[in-house]
Amino acid sequence: MNKMSLASDSRKGVSRAQAAFEELLQRIVNLELKPFQRLSEASVADMLSLGRTPVREALVRLEALGFVEIRPQRGSIVAPLRISDLEQSQFIRESLEVSLLRRAMENDDREEMVASLEKEVILQRAYLEIGDKESFLESDETFHSLIAEYAGLRGVMAEIARTRAHMDRFRRINVDWGDDLEEVRVQHLQIVSAVKEGDADKAAACLLKHLRRVYVFLEAVHHEYPEYFDDQE
Repeated sequence: MNKMSLASDSRKGVSRAQAAFEELLQRIVNLELKPFQRLSEASVADMLSLGRTPVREALVRLEALGFVEIRPQRGSIVAPLRISDLEQSQFIRESLEVSLLRRAMENDDREEMVASLEKEVILQRAYLEIGDKESFLESDETFHSLIAEYAGLRGVMAEIARTRAHMDRFRRINVDWGDDLEEVRVQHLQIVSAVKEGDADKAAACLLKHLRRVYVFLEAVHHEYPEYFDDQE
């Protein structure tokens, strides 16, 4: 979201505080705003071309969610990475997505779901071939959303998105640090294969392995970027 769109959001029914909240959250999750980075109201207001009041409201909301720490007399900072946040976020996502997958596999349109998922994996291969990492990540999200859609509970993905944001910060480091996206695509294929076979337990196991990929580089990333982590928890 650029500065002009932020400034005009209020005319589209979106409050400036909400626009500021969404933009800051996205930048924190994408590591454009790094852990422990200082966030003064003035600097953020200038960055987003907004007044201090909506920025202040956005920072308070982000603090409540654990993405910002507001320190009286010292200003605000981006919250550090915490393993406890990752584990909680991961637990919630696993519980919901595995349930969605099992529910989706009970429906009569399983063949249609398989075809839709396979098409998404084909797109992912194309994105890897042209080196379009961002489109691949968007397709990854679509893959999971399709499962929720065929489970008849697409709205659950919004809940998952809210709870997994902490996990997404770790995931972003993995991707930027060199995660093998081809392996991610292969894991998607394994999920689809199990769904096609009608083996719900195998499909759930493949999905869990896929969702827990965030832990693959965790120790190495912690070693590489110790300044991002809160080691006092």
